Amino acid sequence: MDKYIGKLLDNRYEMLEILGVGGMAVVYKARDRVLDRYVAIKIMKDEFAHDEEFLRRFHNESQAVAKLSHNNIVSVYDVSQGTGVQYIVMELIEGITLKDYLRKKGKLSWQETLFFAQQISKALSHAHSRGVVHQDIKPHNIILLRDGTVKVTDFGIARFEKNQETRVIQEAIGSVHYISPEQAKGSRINHCADLYSLGIVMYECLTGHVPFDGDSPLAIVMQHMNAQAPLPSQVVPGIPRGMDDIVMRAMCPTLAKRYQSADEIYDDLERLKNNPRLRFSTAGADSRDPNQAATDETIAIPRVPHTPPRPQAETDGYRRSDPYRGDRDQVYRPKPSRPADSYDVEDEDDRPRRKKRKRSLGERIADSPAAMAGIAVAVFAVIAVGVAVFMLKAGGLFSEKLTIPNLVGMQLSDAQTQYGDNFIILEDGEEEDPNAEAGEILRQTPDGDTKASKGATIKVIVCGAPLEEDEDYRLPESLEGMNYQTAESMLSAQELKVRIERKDDLEVEKDLIIETDPTIGMPVKKGDTVTLYVSNGPDNVDVIVPQLIGKTLSEAEAELKENHLNLGTVTETDSDKPEGEVIDQSVEGGTTTKANSNIKLTVSNGKSQEPDEPVEPEPDSKPSDNNKPSASTQGTYVVYVRLPEDSETHQVSIDGQSGANKHSKAYSAADGNPVAITVTGEAGSSETLSIYVDGGTYSSEIARYE
Repeated sequence: MDKYIGKLLDNRYEMLEILGVGGMAVVYKARDRVLDRYVAIKIMKDEFAHDEEFLRRFHNESQAVAKLSHNNIVSVYDVSQGTGVQYIVMELIEGITLKDYLRKKGKLSWQETLFFAQQISKALSHAHSRGVVHQDIKPHNIILLRDGTVKVTDFGIARFEKNQETRVIQEAIGSVHYISPEQAKGSRINHCADLYSLGIVMYECLTGHVPFDGDSPLAIVMQHMNAQAPLPSQVVPGIPRGMDDIVMRAMCPTLAKRYQSADEIYDDLERLKNNPRLRFSTAGADSRDPNQAATDETIAIPRVPHTPPRPQAETDGYRRSDPYRGDRDQVYRPKPSRPADSYDVEDEDDRPRRKKRKRSLGERIADSPAAMAGIAVAVFAVIAVGVAVFMLKAGGLFSEKLTIPNLVGMQLSDAQTQYGDNFIILEDGEEEDPNAEAGEILRQTPDGDTKASKGATIKVIVCGAPLEEDEDYRLPESLEGMNYQTAESMLSAQELKVRIERKDDLEVEKDLIIETDPTIGMPVKKGDTVTLYVSNGPDNVDVIVPQLIGKTLSEAEAELKENHLNLGTVTETDSDKPEGEVIDQSVEGGTTTKANSNIKLTVSNGKSQEPDEPVEPEPDSKPSDNNKPSASTQGTYVVYVRLPEDSETHQVSIDGQSGANKHSKAYSAADGNPVAITVTGEAGSSETLSIYVDGGTYSSEIARYE
């Protein structure tokens, strides 16, 4: 058993059970005895207790999250490093991760994705405003509560933006599918890294899979920096193009073209929610064009100043650092003395005048540094022009020129399939055209029948599929089986009215949607009312108890299961009936009880019981008062109550037929499950008992006191 289970941490936190195990810590469920509430406690693993790097990361998390207070971020109540134990006390949240929800659903509708993404955006906006960068946004770290609330958790590798620390890929192998390009390169990062990860999360919600995958972390990282993922609407038809724009801009590898704040993402999502036809900037998709730079920004090269001539005193053979050549040392050697017949204006007054010898053109050019430099430049220019001309003429030898096909009139998907091996065909927008079908290409750039290199990009404008004037929204399939509170929030965001109708159902869990009116997939308009039929849960449905007397035990058990009832305790007794035959049941056949109630059975052991010989009373003898049955003789009956599968304490109450309480006590899993409770009544009598767990109806059964 874990060494912390059952212990009292710092004389306050009663450690109950393990909730999860992470890379560097274990999360426990505990009860805060001071405030009488359940909490989650994250304790660092022993093997990392002396590792400075892990201690720093653990300390960073406690510092980071302690600064945050937001409805969409898991709350931190306490941080302690006393008694040699490093731990963080956090809000205990009951829900599932977005990753588990995706595994269950496959993919989400764009409306549900938008609903969750806006909450994540608000959480990131709050964290970034406090200077905290999460650095590990992924579905595994996003918790969905039953009411649809999103909680961002696990700030284990969070950094303060002002610290300018980096996170290299080795720290994020498990999260490499969601890592931003700048994180992967080990560059300094800011809050925009979280926005990139949010874009990946939205893409996965919409399509059911991450945009980039591969056989190794390195292969995936290279795709983050260079590859182009298909638009979500190309993977799942029906997603608004505006949603494509938001997702692709959020996961843009070029920082300057990416969203600059979580608030910007939230605002665009809000605008799209109100107008699904809206389009946004396509900078995100364009930046992943293989013909454009992907992750490197343009860098201005500083102008190098002209090097002034050095005085003669500086050229006398000593070694010095050249400020214009970095840190390299340069040796300057003395210049040779001027020839005797050289001429310097400064010497004119001190020298005798003499007839000058006529010098040749070659000598004059050799003595002129400017002329020599001009000749060198001219020669270099001639060579450069020659090389350029050669490359232009020989270009056809190095790159394959292909004829661009005429795509106008084709469906975009057909064009990509037919010509995708030679060209990259990207949608550059859509327009309405009454004479064209949805998805039909209306224009292209470059035009058809022109020449281009293999792999060139062709941008096309396609015909959009406008929504009907009175058709703003279709009820998504994901509504069925969704928690009604989550669905209510989604539909209200579409300006629809919601009506809740409770309904008994033996298959659907409590608070989940059974069906809708209008039905799934039907169009609705703003202001319309959508009725959600919500399950009361199987435990609250009345069922008819089958007649089991005379059946074998196996037949009785099968019939109970078919009628949504459970087999309770089985007692054998002497009887002349065949062995294993049911001779009695705790609830009579034909009566009603709650689904999932326990029905106790009495079966024959096959041993016949002969009645005792009657004793004739003596004449004139009077019965003794001691032989009279006592009206106050008590009998007992055992009730078996199955508790919810958790470690919490649950209050169990049992009322008699008259309404008087016969038993009330709190039980936990430590008391056994099911819990056996003995109640008393008049021996030989029967009555119907009503059983309640945590104030709600559990079941009812007929007690026979023996």
